[in-house]
Amino acid sequence: MAAGRLMGSSAEWALAGVALLPVFAYLVDGSPVAVCTGVAMLLLTITKRLEANRRPLPPPGPERRRVLLRRLIWDRDIASHQEWLNRKPSS
Repeated sequence: MAAGRLMGSSAEWALAGVALLPVFAYLVDGSPVAVCTGVAMLLLTITKRLEANRRPLPPPGPERRRVLLRRLIWDRDIASHQEWLNRKPSS
């Protein structure tokens, strides 16, 4: 995440770190409980990102796929990081 902070975006680095948890758990400890816990954390992270606090999705099609990909990788709905930071809450 420190690398992400230096580069201005940490979401993809955080996802990579969580994705590597089960791999490291297997390599270091090999305990099935540790590996399953890492997998569970990864699945929860992916689910939370795609669910996005119940924000509505665009209609089925290319834009919906782009939004889901952005949510998964960058944890936001739009491409511009700065616009996402400056957005106003919807009422």
